[in-house]
Parts: sequence; structure tokens; C-alpha cells
Amino acid sequence: MSTESVNRVSGLTLKLIAGPALAGILFIFFRDSLSESAALTASITAWCVLWWITEPVPIPVTSLIPLSLFPLLGVLDPSQVAQAYGSPLILLMLGGFILSRGMESTGTHQRLAIYMVNACGRIVGKQTDRSLVVGFM
Repeated sequence: MSTESVNRVSGLTLKLIAGPALAGILFIFFRDSLSESAALTASITAWCVLWWITEPVPIPVTSLIPLSLFPLLGVLDPSQVAQAYGSPLILLMLGGFILSRGMESTGTHQRLAIYMVNACGRIVGKQTDRSLVVGFM
């Protein structure tokens, strides 16, 4: 393993650990002056902000931290957290974006595009400019 890759891995590890560590430190700092749920909310928010800035994980993954931690730690009920995240349509769109990111990372989007262009060429009977345009539409 080269020095550059070791530095990259150690930097990523540091960024991953910094978020929960900051949340823990802030919770200890705020728990005497704020209610427990307010201290948890402030510390989880700081964790998310730090991960949004440093991006050790993708931003959509970071935005799901409150969705899982608020009900787990008793800050809010799961239904309240889900309502704050939006309507079922928003969650449907989020699922679509996650699937499209997965297709992009595996190269499935290219295979699907090539398949569609070839399929439209077979329907027309030969590969023409029109079949190429129809394939991309």
C-alpha cells in the first residue's frame, strides 16, 4: 500500500470518527444546561454538519443520521421524524435517487442505455439516425 493511499485511508477514518466524537463531547457539554432531548438534538446536528463539510460519507447518507438516531435515542417518535422528512412522495424520490446512484456506480446505466439504443434499432430494422434518437428518448 502506498503512502498516499495510507494517508487517504487514515484521513477518512479520522473524518468518520470526528463526527460521533464531536457529538459525544457536545452532549456532555450541553446536558447540564439543556434538556436531554435538546442536548441530543444539538450534538446530532453538529455531527451532521461536520460530516456535510468533510464528506467522509455521501451527503444523502449523512442526512439519514437524524432519521435513525432521533427515534433510537428517544428524541422524537418515528412517526414525527418521518413527517419531518416529508411526504411519502419525497421518500419515493429518495429511493429512486439511491437506486440511480447504485446503477451509476456499477455501470448498469451504460449497459441499459446501450441495450435501449440497440433495441430501438432492431424495432426499426436497421441502425439509423432516427433509431438512435428514439433510443435515447
